Amino acid sequence: MIKIKAVYIGDATESFVERNFSDGINVIYSMDNNRGKTVLMQGIMYTLGALPTFPSSFPYRDYIYIADLNINNKNILFINTGGLPLF
Repeated sequence: MIKIKAVYIGDATESFVERNFSDGINVIYSMDNNRGKTVLMQGIMYTLGALPTFPSSFPYRDYIYIADLNINNKNILFINTGGLPLF
């Protein structure tokens, strides 16, 4: 079983952290556009190795992505630097 514990997306000047996942099914929604729903979901997939499918206006190579997962009761961090140095 895979549980998403947290997702971190950011660079040296800004960051987005989502830690409000609960056990069970989570629904990502907003009544407005441009709130980060697509970037959040695509960021998780990109961190896990999927080809980037971000909106064309989003400079995804400028950010670092971290997915904090629990897989079969083991905590694992997946990191994709998008080519940026981690430190």
